[in-house]
Amino acid sequence: IGRCPAELGLFARPEQPLAAQQLFEEQGYLRDFEAVIRTKSGELRDGLFGAEYIEVQGRRMLLTVMSDITERKQAEAALRASEARFATVFRANPLSIIITRLKDGQIIDVNPTWETRSGFSRAEAIGRTSSELNLWFNLDDRTRLLKQLHEQGPVRGFEGQIRLRSGRVVEALISAELIEIGGEACLLALIQDISERKQVEEALRRSEERHRRLLDLLPEAVWLQRGGRIERVNAAC
Repeated sequence: IGRCPAELGLFARPEQPLAAQQLFEEQGYLRDFEAVIRTKSGELRDGLFGAEYIEVQGRRMLLTVMSDITERKQAEAALRASEARFATVFRANPLSIIITRLKDGQIIDVNPTWETRSGFSRAEAIGRTSSELNLWFNLDDRTRLLKQLHEQGPVRGFEGQIRLRSGRVVEALISAELIEIGGEACLLALIQDISERKQVEEALRRSEERHRRLLDLLPEAVWLQRGGRIERVNAAC
């Protein structure tokens, strides 16, 4: 009491009280003005200020109110940092990523990898649904994926078929979970093209089937072993 804010070193940044004064003189009051203050211990806190003239016992006084918004500012900074990290991972991810609104399937965002591999540009995809783009080769796959999400939570290793813009259908391994964006429930899906892997697996299966049939046609007893253990025998055996 009896001292002014400048004597107390209340404002950590000298330009801020000058800006507040100029704004006050222009408007005749002050609302929602942010400034950094320094406490007696030297700690810096974020304050939200309001000020106006009042009359006390016939004297004109300046009433100033400050709300400490340090925690709110820290939370906002943490949120911005989190969103920046998400955006970096989203853009640079080697897997295709698509975000759709849960209630109607409208596409909210796609990453560059999705654009490259699907053949659709981001501008073509945003605001449209997967059905409008004819992305699902089998609509039952989307129904099964959503059912698993609601019943089990995040889904990993879901296999489905996706149609590209060119019309080619690829085998996809999908991981998905529900997230919230702007207060709305959304579906975040990471898509990996496993067509080549599936082709190799099918070729291997056919090769092993031919090998088994060949062994069964031999009149002699044949068995295969590994590490001293018999793994396969033919019909003659």
